[in-house]
Amino acid sequence: MTEDTHPYLWAVIGPPIGHWKTTSGTFENVMQSHFTFNQDGTGELCKGNAFGLDVPLPFRWRHVSPGELRVFVLYPDISETEHAMEIEDETNWDSISYMADVIHNDLGSTPVLRDIKSTFPDTFPISFWDTHFAITLKSDKVSR
Repeated sequence: MTEDTHPYLWAVIGPPIGHWKTTSGTFENVMQSHFTFNQDGTGELCKGNAFGLDVPLPFRWRHVSPGELRVFVLYPDISETEHAMEIEDETNWDSISYMADVIHNDLGSTPVLRDIKSTFPDTFPISFWDTHFAITLKSDKVSR
Protein backbone atom coordinates (compact mmCIF):
# COMPACT_ATOMS: atom_id res chain seq x y z
CA MET A 1 0.00 0.00 0.00
CA THR A 2 1.50 3.33 -1.05
CA GLU A 3 0.69 6.72 0.40
CA ASP A 4 -1.48 7.66 -2.61
CA THR A 5 -3.55 4.44 -2.36
CA HIS A 6 -4.09 4.41 1.41
CA PRO A 7 -7.79 3.76 2.22
CA TYR A 8 -7.87 6.73 4.66
CA LEU A 9 -6.24 9.30 2.39
CA TRP A 10 -9.67 10.99 2.05
CA ALA A 11 -9.67 11.57 5.84
CA VAL A 12 -6.35 13.44 5.62
CA ILE A 13 -7.15 15.52 2.53
CA GLY A 14 -10.61 16.35 3.87
CA PRO A 15 -12.07 15.98 7.34
CA PRO A 16 -12.19 12.54 9.02
CA ILE A 17 -16.00 12.35 9.15
CA GLY A 18 -17.23 9.13 10.76
CA HIS A 19 -16.98 6.86 13.77
CA TRP A 20 -13.40 5.88 14.61
CA LYS A 21 -11.92 3.58 17.23
CA THR A 22 -8.45 2.89 18.47
CA THR A 23 -6.74 0.02 16.66
CA SER A 24 -7.29 -3.59 17.57
CA GLY A 25 -4.58 -5.61 19.23
CA THR A 26 -4.31 -7.49 22.50
CA PHE A 27 -3.51 -4.46 24.68
CA GLU A 28 -5.51 -2.01 22.58
CA ASN A 29 -8.71 -4.01 23.08
CA VAL A 30 -8.49 -3.43 26.84
CA MET A 31 -7.91 0.33 26.47
CA GLN A 32 -10.10 1.01 23.42
CA SER A 33 -11.42 4.52 22.82
CA HIS A 34 -13.99 5.79 20.31
CA PHE A 35 -14.25 9.06 18.35
CA THR A 36 -17.07 10.50 16.30
CA PHE A 37 -16.45 13.38 13.90
CA ASN A 38 -19.81 14.72 12.69
CA GLN A 39 -20.22 16.78 9.52
CA ASP A 40 -21.43 19.82 11.49
CA GLY A 41 -18.12 20.24 13.37
CA THR A 42 -19.27 18.48 16.54
CA GLY A 43 -17.87 15.25 17.88
CA GLU A 44 -17.53 12.95 20.85
CA LEU A 45 -14.63 11.13 22.50
CA CYS A 46 -15.06 8.12 24.78
CA LYS A 47 -11.73 7.11 26.28
CA GLY A 48 -11.35 3.54 27.38
CA ASN A 49 -9.61 1.91 30.30
CA ALA A 50 -9.42 -1.57 31.79
CA PHE A 51 -12.82 -1.03 33.47
CA GLY A 52 -14.74 0.16 30.39
CA LEU A 53 -15.40 3.48 28.69
CA ASP A 54 -15.32 6.83 30.44
CA VAL A 55 -18.12 9.37 30.19
CA PRO A 56 -18.37 10.66 26.60
CA LEU A 57 -16.74 14.06 26.11
CA PRO A 58 -18.33 16.27 23.44
CA PHE A 59 -15.99 18.42 21.36
CA ARG A 60 -15.96 20.89 18.50
CA TRP A 61 -13.52 20.43 15.64
CA ARG A 62 -12.21 22.21 12.54
CA HIS A 63 -10.31 20.73 9.61
CA VAL A 64 -7.91 23.59 8.87
CA SER A 65 -5.80 21.95 6.13
CA PRO A 66 -4.88 18.45 4.95
CA GLY A 67 -3.76 16.49 8.01
CA GLU A 68 -4.49 19.35 10.41
CA LEU A 69 -7.35 19.46 12.92
CA ARG A 70 -8.18 21.86 15.74
CA VAL A 71 -10.24 20.38 18.58
CA PHE A 72 -11.94 22.05 21.56
CA VAL A 73 -13.23 19.70 24.28
CA LEU A 74 -16.41 20.71 26.10
CA TYR A 75 -15.61 19.49 29.61
CA PRO A 76 -18.70 18.85 31.76
CA ASP A 77 -17.36 20.74 34.79
CA ILE A 78 -17.05 24.03 32.85
CA SER A 79 -20.10 26.24 32.34
CA GLU A 80 -21.55 27.05 28.92
CA THR A 81 -20.61 30.70 29.49
CA GLU A 82 -16.96 29.79 30.11
CA HIS A 83 -16.94 27.49 27.07
CA ALA A 84 -18.38 30.28 24.92
CA MET A 85 -15.57 32.64 26.01
CA GLU A 86 -12.79 30.05 25.69
CA ILE A 87 -13.90 28.68 22.31
CA GLU A 88 -13.30 32.11 20.75
CA ASP A 89 -9.60 31.97 21.67
CA GLU A 90 -7.75 29.78 19.14
CA THR A 91 -5.00 29.06 21.71
CA ASN A 92 -7.53 27.02 23.71
CA TRP A 93 -7.94 24.53 20.84
CA ASP A 94 -5.77 21.39 20.62
CA SER A 95 -3.81 21.09 17.37
CA ILE A 96 -3.57 17.66 15.78
CA SER A 97 -1.18 17.01 12.91
CA TYR A 98 -2.01 13.57 11.56
CA MET A 99 -1.36 11.23 8.66
CA ALA A 100 -2.53 7.97 7.14
CA ASP A 101 -0.25 5.04 7.92
CA VAL A 102 -0.16 1.28 8.44
CA ILE A 103 0.71 -0.26 11.79
CA HIS A 104 1.71 -3.84 12.53
CA ASN A 105 0.74 -5.60 15.73
CA ASP A 106 -0.13 -9.06 16.99
CA LEU A 107 -3.28 -9.09 14.80
CA GLY A 108 -1.51 -8.16 11.57
CA SER A 109 -1.32 -4.96 9.50
CA THR A 110 -3.98 -2.26 9.88
CA PRO A 111 -4.51 1.05 8.04
CA VAL A 112 -4.76 3.89 10.59
CA LEU A 113 -4.72 7.61 11.22
CA ARG A 114 -2.00 8.66 13.64
CA ASP A 115 -0.25 11.76 14.94
CA ILE A 116 2.65 12.77 12.72
CA LYS A 117 4.88 13.21 15.77
CA SER A 118 4.07 9.68 16.96
CA THR A 119 6.57 7.29 15.39
CA PHE A 120 7.60 3.76 16.27
CA PRO A 121 9.85 2.95 18.10
CA ASP A 122 10.62 6.49 19.35
CA THR A 123 7.14 7.04 20.77
CA PHE A 124 5.31 3.88 21.59
CA PRO A 125 2.50 3.28 21.36
CA ILE A 126 1.65 5.18 18.19
CA SER A 127 -1.21 7.53 19.06
CA PHE A 128 -3.91 9.85 17.76
CA TRP A 129 -4.67 13.04 19.68
CA ASP A 130 -5.67 12.27 23.28
CA THR A 131 -5.52 8.46 23.11
CA HIS A 132 -2.70 5.98 23.44
CA PHE A 133 -3.26 4.41 20.02
CA ALA A 134 -3.75 5.17 16.36
CA ILE A 135 -7.33 5.09 15.10
CA THR A 136 -9.15 3.07 12.46
CA LEU A 137 -12.52 3.67 10.81
CA LYS A 138 -15.45 1.93 12.47
CA SER A 139 -18.18 3.46 10.27
CA ASP A 140 -18.44 6.40 7.91
CA LYS A 141 -22.17 6.76 8.68
CA VAL A 142 -22.83 9.72 11.00
CA SER A 143 -26.14 11.24 11.98
CA ARG A 144 -25.32 14.93 11.63
